[in-house]
Amino acid sequence: MNAEAVLAWLDTFVPAHTGETLSELERIILQQVWLGRKYLEIANQYGCTEGHAKDVGSQLWKLLSKALKQKITKGNCRSILERCCRKAATISGFRPVCVAVAPVENNIDIGNINFLGRGEAITHLHTLKNQGAKVIVIQGEGGLGKTTLATEYLHSEFDLVLELLMAKETQNITAAEHVVEEWLKQDFNEEPGVEFGVSVLRLKRQLHGRKIGVLIDNIESALDGQGRFIKSHRNYIELLRVLSDTRVDSTTIITSRDRLCEPSLNVEHYRLPGLEKSAWLQFFKNRGVEIDLPTLEDMQRAYGGNAKAMGMIKLYLKYSPI
Repeated sequence: MNAEAVLAWLDTFVPAHTGETLSELERIILQQVWLGRKYLEIANQYGCTEGHAKDVGSQLWKLLSKALKQKITKGNCRSILERCCRKAATISGFRPVCVAVAPVENNIDIGNINFLGRGEAITHLHTLKNQGAKVIVIQGEGGLGKTTLATEYLHSEFDLVLELLMAKETQNITAAEHVVEEWLKQDFNEEPGVEFGVSVLRLKRQLHGRKIGVLIDNIESALDGQGRFIKSHRNYIELLRVLSDTRVDSTTIITSRDRLCEPSLNVEHYRLPGLEKSAWLQFFKNRGVEIDLPTLEDMQRAYGGNAKAMGMIKLYLKYSPI
């Protein structure tokens, strides 16, 4: 049973038992949580803040708990909803429709209607990976869609993705030692070493024989004006040496506004281009909005012509339809 089938049932069940309906973002959150996505990923895809996605998610679980008369959470929603939907089918004869989804290029989930126009970028990442690249830097200006692309690619390729979101302020950046410790404890159930070098070696052993994705997001805050790690965070070089080792089975994607220029590191750079007009036209088509090319060009100029602008325009369309 897929999320679309459960949503079809909830469209009838929730209004009948609460008098309320699911909002667009609530539906997207349910679909994406069903696939194991985190709130930050959902927020990036929808074009809102992580806090807003969490708030709407909290409202969603309360609404479903009210309708089903049992506690629904982000962690248990899939198992409970599947069970309730099957029970409804048995009792009332409801038959959830399993939506047939056409194959999507490079395995990217069609459920994310905001992920558009990046087929060529996905192909490029696949090519670099197949050529043996272990660490790939997606470079581009802010709001271009680097994080969304990296997240979509890694989660479509790997069952386990280790994630690090760099703080924007230098003083708030997590030390590489703590990052490795957290990964070892939380993702591999292994204790870190007393010294950083020992912890890195333990991480390296975990990356042997297991296909794992690694996302390091917004690394530019740890770099100086020359693309090198600032003095207080030089240990990230040791971490990236492990991740770029040809003997590990992981693939690491780094997003950055700036180029990473550490001579001792073997990394590949991919400069992400802006979205084509065809992607924007598809964006509006998906929402049943007719728009002419001159209007589209005006909106692109106004919002910057990048991926984040889709989220801003999406909210604009919701409250001020063209």
